[in-house]
Formats: sequence, C-alpha cells, structure tokens
Amino acid sequence: MSVTHETIAKELNLARSTVTRILNDDPSYRASEKTRKKVLALAKRLDYDFGNLRRIHRRRYKRIPVDIPVYVRIVLADGSVFDEGRARFLDLSPISALVADFRLRKQLLPLSPFILAIEVLEGELAALKVRARIARMTIADGVHMGVEFIDLARETNVRIKEYLNIP
Repeated sequence: MSVTHETIAKELNLARSTVTRILNDDPSYRASEKTRKKVLALAKRLDYDFGNLRRIHRRRYKRIPVDIPVYVRIVLADGSVFDEGRARFLDLSPISALVADFRLRKQLLPLSPFILAIEVLEGELAALKVRARIARMTIADGVHMGVEFIDLARETNVRIKEYLNIP
C-alpha cells in the first residue's frame, strides 16, 4: 500500500492539509522548522513516493482578457518544428497567457518534450515573439493551454506590460 499525505498526517497528529503543503513546499505556508522536519523525516522513513509531488502554480500577475491572433510552432528539443498553425491568446499577463482556438496542420501534440514558439500576428503587439511551455491544459470545448513564457527578453516583458497597462 502506498504512503499518502493522510497516512503521514494521522501518524503525526497533523491536518492532512498541513502535510500536503509541507510536502509540496508551498511558499505561502508557514510551518515551524520542527514540524517540517518531522513530516519530511516520516515521509522518508515510510518510503513516501516524492515523485507524486506537484508544483504549486502561483500567478504573479493577473491575466487580462484579450483576443489576439497568434502563429504557433510546436518545437521539439532538437529544434525541429513538429507542427504549426494559428491560435489565439484569450488572456495575457507579462509572463503567461491562455492560448486556444488552435488551427494546426496535424492537430497532434508530440510525446517528446517540446516548447511553443509564438508570434503575435496583428495589433499593438504585432511581431512580438515569445517561447513558452505548457503550465496546464484543458480539452473541454476545444484545447486551451495555459502557458508560461520562458527566456523572456526584458524588452518583450516591458512591451507586454505597457500593452496591458501594468506598471
């Protein structure tokens, strides 16, 4: 039987949410160092599968609703383009976006690691280029990808902030 957060919580007489936040290293949670050490030590002793941890996704900026046409390339680790086509930013922040309404040739995602190379096609942000990785994806009512920009040039970040009226 696998060790769960509930197992650890019961053993230490803690709330499951406390154990979860400690194991996920939630930056907003303030537990004593003693409690953290107890949780981590017991998890290790019980052979807890640390591979099950999830990354806490916190938005530093609110995403602003937009409707911006973009060109998307799915780029593999070797630099080759797996697929390409059009999509839309439905919301945008200086460091992330929601991308939807994909019109790609293959309509597939690769099984190997990839990034998205995105170029804004028109409007005030025309010709803006960003690279992004998928932070989350839903497929209800079409594919929607929450993406996080990577290797973002300072000038690009400033341009997006100016467009969104963010100081």
